[in-house]
Amino acid sequence: MEIVQNAYEEYYTTHDLQKASKKIENIFIDINKTIYQETGYEPRIHFHLPPAISFCRCWSKVRGDDISDFRNSVLRVSENKKAEKGIEKGRAGFVIRGVAPIFSNQGKYYGSIEAFFNINHLVKEINLFTKEEFAIFMNKDLLKIATNFLEDSATNIKIGEKTFNNYILVEKNQKFKLENILLKESKYNDLDIFNIENFTYTIISIKNILGKQEGIGILQIDLSESKKKLKEIIYTEIFVFLILISAIVFLLSLLHNRLIISKIELTDLKLQKLAEGEITYSIKTDSNDEICNMQNSLNRLNNKLIKNINFAVEIGNGNLEAKYETPNKNDLLGNALIEMRKKLIQYADDYVKSIKNLEISEEKFKKLSNLTFEGILIHKKGIAIDFNQSLAKMFGYNLKNCLIKI
Repeated sequence: MEIVQNAYEEYYTTHDLQKASKKIENIFIDINKTIYQETGYEPRIHFHLPPAISFCRCWSKVRGDDISDFRNSVLRVSENKKAEKGIEKGRAGFVIRGVAPIFSNQGKYYGSIEAFFNINHLVKEINLFTKEEFAIFMNKDLLKIATNFLEDSATNIKIGEKTFNNYILVEKNQKFKLENILLKESKYNDLDIFNIENFTYTIISIKNILGKQEGIGILQIDLSESKKKLKEIIYTEIFVFLILISAIVFLLSLLHNRLIISKIELTDLKLQKLAEGEITYSIKTDSNDEICNMQNSLNRLNNKLIKNINFAVEIGNGNLEAKYETPNKNDLLGNALIEMRKKLIQYADDYVKSIKNLEISEEKFKKLSNLTFEGILIHKKGIAIDFNQSLAKMFGYNLKNCLIKI
């Protein structure tokens, strides 16, 4: 932009920073309004002098301060003369930045310009799956930098916010259970996964342009519905088991023949053992009468329950491929166990999908963190006045030739 070129030229000629930067401030008041009207986000545009001196903050009167101690992106652009982008702390807090070099029409390096948006916008716009929420935290060691500004509204970091280990909250989704993770004060690794109540949490590292960790993102997944279904399966199995035991007790109570009272008592004792959970004791039979047949059936039930328990233990140990067959379709308990295995396999598959969803969320988070500039054309009544480098490249020109033609 010609006004930007003039401002830098005046500064290098007069070294009057306040007067030179005022030219940029005046023109960008309207530009900032336009960006806000189009996007709904308040833009932050910052011009620098080399290597890392504030020339003009288009949202603040503060300028001329040295930012070289903490603005690696500006230093890298000053050194390499190439654009940088990423998430980085600064006096405006924890933000998404893009920094690009500024050259004169003769190719002289004037300084750099950055545009950045509050990272809160990223949290609000990130596309999460159902039952998922997200929160971002910044390293507390960076608080002195992120809150060292004359205007309180210039930073998105509040000193009094909640902390997790050595990180302070920057932004979270509305349904993120902050109180849950505050209970977990321990060391962690990237992609650390832990469970609290009905929620699973995954920690994602946030690194700056130099690859140094400056924050973390925490993804929350609500598993309450899955746990509810599992409980329903367990309660169904218990109910079926109780029905079978009750039916046997009821049949035995119909036998009143005094000649077989001892066998009935013995059978009753077996049922009591079963009711107490002891299923290794079997009744020895010595005839083929009705009571012995009932005792034999009880022994088969005992063996069936042992088989069911062994099958349940195998499932509990994670062996979802354990062999198990039911004698017929009327075996309610056996069929229920098989159905439980199917559900558990399904839940295992859902868990794998959840892990994949975590990876997809992290990939989306990384893509949204690497924001790029759009092509911008400024015109008056349909006549082009100026445009940026991105638009020029779209049509195969460089900015210098385009400005000469204009």
